[in-house]
Amino acid sequence: QKVVRHLAEEFGALFVPCQSAMDAVLHRAPAEEWAYDGIHPTHAGAAVLAEAWDAVAGNAVKACLE
Repeated sequence: QKVVRHLAEEFGALFVPCQSAMDAVLHRAPAEEWAYDGIHPTHAGAAVLAEAWDAVAGNAVKACLE
């Protein structure tokens, strides 16, 4: 994540902390609930990633509109 965050900063891109978002939900259910093979998200995992993306992108859009 550190490398990707650095690249996002370097190139002025948004950084969505996907791994942090997935890590944050592991206390709610086993890992298989979020990513059936440990890599590819289930529907529930995709929803977590979508919420993380929306939080970052939504804040960026709001900042542009202000």
